[in-house]
Amino acid sequence: MEQDRKIELVEQYLYEIKSVIATMTMMKQMSQEQIAKLKEPLNTGKIESRMSTLQFGLDYYTFLNEWYEKYLTQLKNE
Repeated sequence: MEQDRKIELVEQYLYEIKSVIATMTMMKQMSQEQIAKLKEPLNTGKIESRMSTLQFGLDYYTFLNEWYEKYLTQLKNE
């Protein structure tokens, strides 16, 4: 595959990753706001589990973003 095409594909993938991160960050913020408004907590174990799963997703996509940013820099320097 040509170098320019590799760069283009990685840039497209990074755009998608950043979009997922933005969406998940918004979901986390909205969830935290809704939880804060509750007068009585619902099933806190269930809420904590869901929030932990969301945080895992954010951590995963943040890792992907950092890794592909480094890879893109490497590709551009070759």
